[in-house]
Amino acid sequence: MPGRPNEPSPTGWNTSPACSSFTRSWSTSTRASGRTASSSVDKWESGRLLLRHYTPADAESYFTMWRENAEHLREFIPDAVARLGSVAEMVKHIAWMDAGRAAGRLFIFGGWSKDGGYVGEVYMGTRSPDFSEFELGYFLVRDAVGQGFATEAAECLVQVAFQELKVARLWARIAADNAASIAVAMRCGFQLVARHAGGKVKKDGSVVDLLVYSLTPPTASGQRPYR
Repeated sequence: MPGRPNEPSPTGWNTSPACSSFTRSWSTSTRASGRTASSSVDKWESGRLLLRHYTPADAESYFTMWRENAEHLREFIPDAVARLGSVAEMVKHIAWMDAGRAAGRLFIFGGWSKDGGYVGEVYMGTRSPDFSEFELGYFLVRDAVGQGFATEAAECLVQVAFQELKVARLWARIAADNAASIAVAMRCGFQLVARHAGGKVKKDGSVVDLLVYSLTPPTASGQRPYR
């Protein structure tokens, strides 16, 4: 995300509720951990936001959003989305997202302010065979930058991951020149665990370091083991 907010000092995950309400469903996917059903949060509300999964009814506005923010979100547009050429193709893409959620591997939430305006997206996905670790990501549309929406949405998804989906660890991989995304991760309690020199190739061909952040849920004593 663009913008350069001040970076706060890391304090660990804030266990006070970030989300005021949840709506849940159940999937029947079999996980490698042995669980045969998993709770899935369909939507939630925070102080200023409603976050929910996309539906086919969102296809036109979602397609338009990517087009209108193409330059602003250039570094964050997934290749699969960049190739979409019509609303009909976006409907299929939303079905693909639904399949990932049903399998317990991909959770993508659109964010709307309480007045109905779209602000951005927060998501997490995994390739972990036991579904124990997920990678977190987020972005804001151009008109929503600088209002704290990314932190509010990310804090909610952290709560969902640890309290509802029982994830053991969250990761965030961020380009070293993306000060805004770094600040959001730190506000959520993530700790820097690795720096890969030249690990991020940007869309214009330039190369920057890739920072890897990690976050785990609190221990029984309330202290966080950062590893």
